[in-house]
Amino acid sequence: MEKTENNKKIEDIRQRVIQWVRAGREPVMASWEGALESTLVTMRPYLMAGNVVTVENLSENDVNLFQALHLTLDISPFVAAVFLPPGVTRSFRTGEIPEKVQRVAPGAPSAMVLVSRVDDFGRIVAVELSSEAHKPGIDIFEGGQLLGSFDYRTPEECIRGLSRVVWVHLKARETWSSEQIVSYTEGWFRRSAANRITDLPVTPQYSYIHHPELVQMSLVQAIFRLVRSALFGLLDDPERVIRSASREGLPVTREALARRQPEAIAALREFFVTHLVFLLKLLSGYRVADFQALSEHEKEAFYMAFDETVEGTLKTFVSRIGE
Repeated sequence: MEKTENNKKIEDIRQRVIQWVRAGREPVMASWEGALESTLVTMRPYLMAGNVVTVENLSENDVNLFQALHLTLDISPFVAAVFLPPGVTRSFRTGEIPEKVQRVAPGAPSAMVLVSRVDDFGRIVAVELSSEAHKPGIDIFEGGQLLGSFDYRTPEECIRGLSRVVWVHLKARETWSSEQIVSYTEGWFRRSAANRITDLPVTPQYSYIHHPELVQMSLVQAIFRLVRSALFGLLDDPERVIRSASREGLPVTREALARRQPEAIAALREFFVTHLVFLLKLLSGYRVADFQALSEHEKEAFYMAFDETVEGTLKTFVSRIGE
């Protein structure tokens, strides 16, 4: 059924390309946009709102490039991106690509990123990031024509410039919901925590830690909602938590936790305290909250939320071990 639906969408694209050409669009440019849109239709099952994904096993060089994208690309929940390594872009024939937007020599490996609104491929941002590119850069297509291009000296510069281009040219067409604000903010901080980076790009006006009023929270509530989400991310892989605690010399094993041994429970509590402190220090590095400037009332709420977060995480983790 899905294959039939895809075939119908691709045929619709083909008919649209014909209409564009009849309306006076450059045939090669219209066809190229059609090829890019067809690729996105095919990749649709893999696309994730607010994220960049890939669909093929990557070489070491491609892994590094994808990791740089994953860390640097700041996109809204209304946008999705897919990284196409040379193994995929090889299917694009050189003759398909308009000379004006050819960024790698014929036969050279191409590493592309396609960015569009979620479930709306009417405007496509196509990015060439190959180290072999003579002109790394970004091209924007809509309605069978090239809307604009941005050229960079290196793929790294291009990656750094991509977020700004996407925010300008793939603006949200609707007001952000609270759920989207939460998803965007927590996704950003989880990536920051996982990679121990204190300068990961974020757009402050859509971040609830920068503006707690977006989700009707106090600053302290926003702080602990954010760090709690990152801490709970550890729960997705209990074995990793146990291995990490063991490497730190703590007497934490699955068997001991399943038996609720006091020594193991206390050690795991210490482990979560250490990680919560790390997350708070990481957050303070972004300078979005001045912990020293908290009022006495806020400090009291802060310490209470700290303890509740540790105990809540501990209780949830131990209960999962016992399942």
